[in-house]
Amino acid sequence: MTAQTVAVLTEKGVPQDQWATVLNKASLVEREARLPEDRPKVARAIENRLDREMKLDVDSSVAYGLGKPGTGLTTADTEDASNLYNTYRHLGLPPTPIASPGAASIDAVLAPAEGDWIFWVTVNLDTGETLFATTLAEHQENVALLRAWQAENSE
Repeated sequence: MTAQTVAVLTEKGVPQDQWATVLNKASLVEREARLPEDRPKVARAIENRLDREMKLDVDSSVAYGLGKPGTGLTTADTEDASNLYNTYRHLGLPPTPIASPGAASIDAVLAPAEGDWIFWVTVNLDTGETLFATTLAEHQENVALLRAWQAENSE
């Protein structure tokens, strides 16, 4: 797996001193984007947050640090500053990648979509439909769509 990752990074011309950062960002994209077309958008939103020195607020990173599924996170989990992977409490990227990213996620980090999104949320957990927003108000509307989907699809 390591040899394959090195080959992909080398083939794409990523300087070796940037491998760790590219893989860290790509691992977040890998876990956050369910649909191929969303990978470059998630990569852009991550870059936009980093550029604004905003916390990333990435559930999959918090979950990785706790060893649990992202859908099982609680408010207490996102408030726990002892989890070094808690991007709700710690500014910047997590200390290490949270997954082994594929070439598509690496490509997304190397060529993120154009846009000023800073928020994203998957609103349909079956299809992976994800909505992107530039303002907190828009994001809250999208989160309400997720909550409605969850209410309609709870067992």
